[in-house]
Amino acid sequence: NDTTNLCDVFTSLYQCGPGFTCNDTDGTPKCSEVPPTTEPPTTEPPTTEPPTTEPPTTEPPTTAPPTTEPPTTEPPDIDECADTLDHTCSNYQLCSNTPGTFTCGCKPGYEETGDNCTASTGGNTTVLPFSIRLDIPGASDRIFNSSTQDFRVMEAKVATQVLQEGKKAIGGSILSVVVVKFTPGSIVADSRIAFDQPEGSEALASSASILSTELRSADLSAVAPGASVLNISGGGGGSDGEPVPTVSPSRPRFRATGLPRPLDRT
Repeated sequence: NDTTNLCDVFTSLYQCGPGFTCNDTDGTPKCSEVPPTTEPPTTEPPTTEPPTTEPPTTEPPTTAPPTTEPPTTEPPDIDECADTLDHTCSNYQLCSNTPGTFTCGCKPGYEETGDNCTASTGGNTTVLPFSIRLDIPGASDRIFNSSTQDFRVMEAKVATQVLQEGKKAIGGSILSVVVVKFTPGSIVADSRIAFDQPEGSEALASSASILSTELRSADLSAVAPGASVLNISGGGGGSDGEPVPTVSPSRPRFRATGLPRPLDRT
């Protein structure tokens, strides 16, 4: 049985056109159409990638540090009135401390006249002169000059102590004490004492008498160790029998903040 494929033997004789091929099935070569090649579609499984879940970027909140300004610390207030040499009030005035400065006002029994303090007249106020002879061990002769700081310091001490002793003796009837000057002869404090009683009244005469008596035994140790009252006179008015109006030397009534404090204490 001859199984020779003539298409293979006679390739040059049996050439089929494009899309055809030579087939020898029964000994007779012939061109047959080449059936189209149908390849099954390549189905690749879908690539399922897990979703990329990035963690949320949580940045810490930007908190600026609080701006802490240093507290404004005001300098402590200096009580100029606590020291006689730290203020400029006259011996007829009272010093009142205020923040950063001080003010000066006339003592009770006096009224302002311009920059001065004049003894009040009329009403229930009377200013009487007193001469108080003192023994003050160790006192400087500079107290006899009313322009010195020694005078200012001693005047404040004597006036304060006499006023305190007076209030013990006659209470609110005594308003204020002013030492006008010190003179030699032991030490004589030429003073003006204001009373809350009308001029010429029996009450005023009684208060002046009681005050004179009590001051003779007053304790003046706050003025100086061993200080005492040797004698006291006055209380009856001037040479004409009338109370003596007194006028303070002109001094600044207040000092503005920032002015230098007195330093010379000689």
